[in-house]
Amino acid sequence: MHYDGIIRIQSSINVNYLQSMSKSMDYIKMQSRVNELKKVVNNTINAMMPICTPSYMESFSNAVALFQNSIIKNYAQNSIDAYENLKYFLSDCMAGIQKTISYGSSVSVLHKAYEKSLFLRIADEIGFPIYLEIDSELKDRLITSYRENGGQCNKKEMREIILDYYNDDYIGWILNGIKNVHVFDTERIVLIEEGIETYQLGLYGSSASLFATQLSGMIKDVYEELSTFYRLSNKEKQELLISYNQNCTPDSEKGMLLQIVNSQPQGFMIWNKAVRHFLNIIYATKENNIAVQPNRNLICHGKQTNYNTKEMNLKLILCMDIIAELAWRVKNMKEEYSGSSFNI
Repeated sequence: MHYDGIIRIQSSINVNYLQSMSKSMDYIKMQSRVNELKKVVNNTINAMMPICTPSYMESFSNAVALFQNSIIKNYAQNSIDAYENLKYFLSDCMAGIQKTISYGSSVSVLHKAYEKSLFLRIADEIGFPIYLEIDSELKDRLITSYRENGGQCNKKEMREIILDYYNDDYIGWILNGIKNVHVFDTERIVLIEEGIETYQLGLYGSSASLFATQLSGMIKDVYEELSTFYRLSNKEKQELLISYNQNCTPDSEKGMLLQIVNSQPQGFMIWNKAVRHFLNIIYATKENNIAVQPNRNLICHGKQTNYNTKEMNLKLILCMDIIAELAWRVKNMKEEYSGSSFNI
């Protein structure tokens, strides 16, 4: 399989966003955003009333309730997360409703938005960072499994589905994406390629060790590419760290990753999930999840020793794939910025 450089998450890039975001971090202030959310909710309900049956409205309410409960469960400490996730879910619904008056089309739009939110919740529950698959066959297979098991995650079954989905061809496709974006250090690519070969030979201890050490370098490479055209002030960097409750410096791996994700104009719901996985699992300071999750710091310091499995390796490869996706997006943003008429 050949990687063709197609960006998977919200492919269009709004360059004007870079100009506005470089000037202010006011979006962190909650009250104005809460008012905006109320407006979105009211507009959505008003638009749906004339074209929807009572049973459909009930289904919509249940979908929103399910989504809200998922947000509260996962992000109780951070109201910004809850606001952003629900806002973009409802915005998707509203956009579809505004484009069509037909009942069937509106149902289809809502159904797709609901399935995406369900898929992200499933990904969190089973502990695989598969957020980039939100529009893929894997999403469909996992949701089918979820429904066939009475609305519950059969983790063993879903694990097998995921391991089957990410076969050698797909892993090779991920590697091609890392190689062809031309953002990562060439010597680093050689190491990652060797790690993939080792993984495919089943030598999981060696490959996972290599992947864990290279994750931070990959983040640094993308950050340096981003810094050639997009920068936040020191104050904005600190505010961004505070908004995610991170006690680290802006030039740390977590600080750089937050700035990379913050630069993305679209797909916030997905990127927020991805960055939370890095902050709370891959770079976590506690050892709570190491029975089932790889921890970059603990692996590199020799404290975690159970990472020599295919599952642990795949989770690290998926994290590299997320960084590669961000690299493609940053590269595209740079090209768009280079062709724009303004300077940031």
